[in-house]
Amino acid sequence: MERVFGRSMLHLDPPEHTRLRRVVSGSFNPRRIERMRPLVRQLAHYLIEEASDAREMDLITDFAYPLPVTIIFERFGIPFPDRPALARLIRRHREARLALVLEKTRRSSDLGKDTQATVSPPGGSVQIMERTAAELRDYLEHLIRVRQHTPGEDVLTELLDIASRSEPGKDKMSTAELVGTAMLLLIAGQETTINLIGNGVLALMRHPRAYERLKDDRSLVGNAVEELLRYDTPIQVVPRVVRDPLDVGGHHLPGDSEILLVLAAANRDPDRFDDPDELDITRRENHHLALGGGPHYCLGGHLARLEASEALHALLHYAPGLRLTDGDLQWRPNPFLRGLESLPVCF
Repeated sequence: MERVFGRSMLHLDPPEHTRLRRVVSGSFNPRRIERMRPLVRQLAHYLIEEASDAREMDLITDFAYPLPVTIIFERFGIPFPDRPALARLIRRHREARLALVLEKTRRSSDLGKDTQATVSPPGGSVQIMERTAAELRDYLEHLIRVRQHTPGEDVLTELLDIASRSEPGKDKMSTAELVGTAMLLLIAGQETTINLIGNGVLALMRHPRAYERLKDDRSLVGNAVEELLRYDTPIQVVPRVVRDPLDVGGHHLPGDSEILLVLAAANRDPDRFDDPDELDITRRENHHLALGGGPHYCLGGHLARLEASEALHALLHYAPGLRLTDGDLQWRPNPFLRGLESLPVCF
C-alpha cells in the first residue's frame, strides 16, 4: 500500500505535490472536462430510461454508481472486457479500507477501556487491501505498457506524453508515481460523485418546495449542485498534519499534530452562511469547502459538478415525480464519507 499510494499527490506536500499535480491538472481542466458533457448526458439519460418501464429503481446501484464509474473508465480508456473485473477490484479495495477505518475509529474511541473485550481484530482486511492494491498496480502497469506502444485518447496517454516531453527534473513522473496517481484518480473519481448524487437527490425529495422550484426553473441546476455539496457534504472529514505550531479557536496545536478537519461543520458555519441548516438552491454566496481548498483542492471537482448537474437534468426530465419508496435508508458506516448504501425510489 505504501509503495503504491505513498507516491500519489494525495500524500505529498509541495514541491513534490506541485510537480505531480501540474502534470495531471491538464487532463482535468474545465475546458477538457466540458467536452465530456455529451457523453455524460447520454449515459445519464440511458440509465434512467433503463428503469422507465419499472417506474422504480435503486438510485445508488442503478444510477449514482454506474454513472461516474463508467465515465472514469472512459477517461482512462479502460477496455470494455476489463471493466467488470476492475470495478469489482476497486469495490473490494474500498470495502477493505472501510473495515480498517472503522476498526481504527472504534479503537480510538475505546482508549482507556478493555479493548480486548470490546473490539474485534480487523481480520483479513489488511491482507485484502495489500492483495487488491497489488492487483490494481499490476493491471495499471500493464495498461501503461500498452499505451506506450499504442497511444489512445485517454488520461494515461496524456500523462505519458507530458512526461516524455518534459525536461529532466521538470514535470517528470516516474512509473511508480504514474501508477499511484492513476489508482488515486480511479478510486477518488467515483466516491464524491456517487455520494453527491445520492445525498443531493434525497435532500431534494425531503424538500419538495425546492424540488418543485428546480423543476420549474432548470437554469438553477448549477446553483443547486453547489448548495447540495454544501448542505450534505459527500466528504465529511479530511485528515491533516499541522506543519508548524498553530493556535486555533483558543486551542494550541503543536507542530506535527494529527488533526481532522470537519468540512461538513465548516459548511454549516452560521458565521459564514445565512440560515446554514436550510436547503436554499438559490443561495448566491456559497463558498463552501465540500471539495476542499488550497493546494489539495479536489482535482476532479469540475467533473463531479458536471456529472451531478447532468444527473439532475436527466432525473427532472424522465422522473419529475420522483419519490422515496417505503423502507429505512441504509447509510454506509463510514466516519469520513457520507453516502447511502441504497436509495429506493419510484417515479
